[in-house]
Amino acid sequence: MIDFQHPIATQNLINWFQVNNRKFPWRENFSPYSVTVSEFMLQQTRAEAVVPYFLQWLNVFPDWNSLAIAPETKVLSLWQGLGYYNRAKSLHNLAKIIVSNFSNCLPSEKDQLIQLPGIGQYTAAAIRVFAFNLPDVPLDANLLRIFARILNFQQSINPSSAKKILYNYGLASIPNITSPRIWFSALMDLGSLICLPQNPICSACPLSVICQAQTPSRLPVKPKRKQIITILEHRAIYFNKQHIFLQKSDGPRWNGLWILPTLEPTPSDTPVATHRYSITRFHVNMNIYLRPTHNFPPPKFLSPIPYSLLSNIPLPSPHRKSLEICKNFVLSQSLQ
Repeated sequence: MIDFQHPIATQNLINWFQVNNRKFPWRENFSPYSVTVSEFMLQQTRAEAVVPYFLQWLNVFPDWNSLAIAPETKVLSLWQGLGYYNRAKSLHNLAKIIVSNFSNCLPSEKDQLIQLPGIGQYTAAAIRVFAFNLPDVPLDANLLRIFARILNFQQSINPSSAKKILYNYGLASIPNITSPRIWFSALMDLGSLICLPQNPICSACPLSVICQAQTPSRLPVKPKRKQIITILEHRAIYFNKQHIFLQKSDGPRWNGLWILPTLEPTPSDTPVATHRYSITRFHVNMNIYLRPTHNFPPPKFLSPIPYSLLSNIPLPSPHRKSLEICKNFVLSQSLQ
């Protein structure tokens, strides 16, 4: 096993981090609540994109209690644009449990954390490290890549047995001269700025003295990507002069959010626009059709939403974007 606690490598990384650390608002306040909010938002979302959402969230919901008592509609509305709305629902449920069962104090023990809504092994480790400064390993893509390269780890990182090896190595890497919080922040920044997935900047890497990778751009070894599937959706905008008629989704996608209803177009129907978006491993082409209610009575399961309230209700980004794309068509026809 390579000695990650090589004194030169350790000091090199700490020195590098002092100069190159990325500035994020969740690194200014390490309260358990702030860290937990950031970790939920950072799941499957770039850190730079999270910043404005995080700041707005903390302004509206500054603590567990304010989030716990908030209506779900407000929670989902504030989450708009981040996607994967189950994260918001889980965070909301988590706040209720922390207030009612834990007296507003998030537990620090891993066994307790992973029993809570929305918290798995990674999020539990991240909370322990960044909120409580405890030794654990938030094994994200950056850390998997760094550890695999340092060890020249030639196995696939997908099996749990491989992740356990890299986790144990990461745990052994924590030096005595600094805190877990600083150490893993430094490693994550190293993975984001230097130890890149493609074309890593090895000449500038503070850990090059211990890295064993012969061809770092080929590591870590990953399973083949799942095939991207293209699908076609048909959705309708029912409207009159005062309202857009929307459906409240009951899942599995966008559960609890307002969405445009699906439509079975006739051969004579022509979409006014097509909005393209991606979700997980799907590329979606959403064809949009106008349905003015004086010609097309809206189905009974739709609810009339005043135009003035559209900005305040939770809508998935693809549906809000579709409404924006079709805004001029809707306005021109609603005035007829």
